[in-house]
Amino acid sequence: LGTLPVGPYSAGWGINNAGDVAGSSWTQVNGINLEHAFVYTDAAGMVDLTPGGSDSYAHDINDAGQVTGYRLAGAYHAFRWQGGAVQDLGVLPGMAHSFGFAIEPGGAVAGSSSSAT
Repeated sequence: LGTLPVGPYSAGWGINNAGDVAGSSWTQVNGINLEHAFVYTDAAGMVDLTPGGSDSYAHDINDAGQVTGYRLAGAYHAFRWQGGAVQDLGVLPGMAHSFGFAIEPGGAVAGSSSSAT
């Protein structure tokens, strides 16, 4: 599938029935090496889901093209991406981090949450 610009490697973690792939690739933002979530489609190629942002990882994609994963935004937060928009899913009460690992056909996300320690 290739990599995002200046990236030495990428990894695909989820695939849907259309063959679209969700994963992460190393890239550079302002000269800093980061890992960024991507979605790959035959039509668009590899698209950075969090351009300009900090580290992010995509783990699953459903047949509607919705992607879930997590990104660093002060702490790790699960997200759902669709059509260019990232929705932060927040964290469970009393927890510091959340991680999106699977997404079902209707867009519900399964994952985990953890404390800062």
